[in-house]
Amino acid sequence: MNRLFLLFFIFVTVKSFCLYQGNPASCELPRLGLFIPEERALSCKVGFQTNKVFSKKMFLDVTQTQGIFMVPSISSFANQGTITLNIIDRLEIFVTAGKMQISSRNALFDEASLQLEGTAGAVWSIGGRALILLWGNTALGGEASYLSSSSHLKSLTIGGESRSWTYNHQSYEEWQIQVALSQELSFFSFYAGGAYSYTELTLKLPAYKVHATYKNRHKLSMVVGASASLSRALFANIEGKWFGEKSLGGSLDVRF
Repeated sequence: MNRLFLLFFIFVTVKSFCLYQGNPASCELPRLGLFIPEERALSCKVGFQTNKVFSKKMFLDVTQTQGIFMVPSISSFANQGTITLNIIDRLEIFVTAGKMQISSRNALFDEASLQLEGTAGAVWSIGGRALILLWGNTALGGEASYLSSSSHLKSLTIGGESRSWTYNHQSYEEWQIQVALSQELSFFSFYAGGAYSYTELTLKLPAYKVHATYKNRHKLSMVVGASASLSRALFANIEGKWFGEKSLGGSLDVRF
């Protein structure tokens, strides 16, 4: 009963906040699957992850614009399905796909206030995580991933006035490396570490002669998270990130 309550609590929390990079030392968890025997070298996980970035500071890197579009920070929200291949409980390779929305509410266009809100465009990612060192219930793990999203603007407001356009496009790419130290206590696993990320956002608005590329201002972030093996094959994770960006998120996976 306690585990079912914990599952409900984590799942609701994950859907409410959401940024997921994951526990880099989670290759061992959960230890048992629904169908695949524990002694098999290969196993599979299927799950759901949801990501919410409240604020990521950006700077204008390259511009080919008639006016200056300044986007000092962005926020994003993404929901994705995940498939993970586990190799001998030491290495995992994962792919994700879903929808992602990007917006900015404190931007400027030639000193006039600017609000950008994107549609929920397609997003996908690929990456891997590895268990580097393991001693007792303590583990050191690492993760590397690449994410790409493409969408259009749903609304554009300049100086309080809604503007229209005939064509627009925005693309988002992110590369990330993360290292964390994890400690297992009963069916919980707590971890803390650091992440390095490189982000590019490209905005194209031909009607306003805008073609600009923005990059994340701060590359390093602190990561703190907690994971739980809720049953034989069910695994949940929740995580927060600070400094380089402010974000929260999580995931829910089933091991087969």
